[in-house]
Amino acid sequence: MLREAMRMTLPDFAAHLGISDRTVSKWGAGGESYYPRPDSQAVLDTALARSPDEAKARYAEAPGGLSEAPPLAAGIGVDSHKFLPVFIGVERVRQLHADMTTASADG
Repeated sequence: MLREAMRMTLPDFAAHLGISDRTVSKWGAGGESYYPRPDSQAVLDTALARSPDEAKARYAEAPGGLSEAPPLAAGIGVDSHKFLPVFIGVERVRQLHADMTTASADG
């Protein structure tokens, strides 16, 4: 939906996100019930936040656009010491902070 709202071809959208055409194709083939992994969703969230107002409006008007949020993951963990600055959303930041605070208290 975001690709269509931004009026990009599949290869252009993949290049814009810095991912492969195949990944974007998999997202599209998953249908309406498919939710990207949290890291992929963060990339999409950032692309939406940085998109022009016209694209945001088209996305919001699309069926299932901004009215439905994907479920939050049960927990967020850090798998690597390497960091890539990505906007993950306010709710996910709060969840990450809560998970890290709980993990610290547990030792």
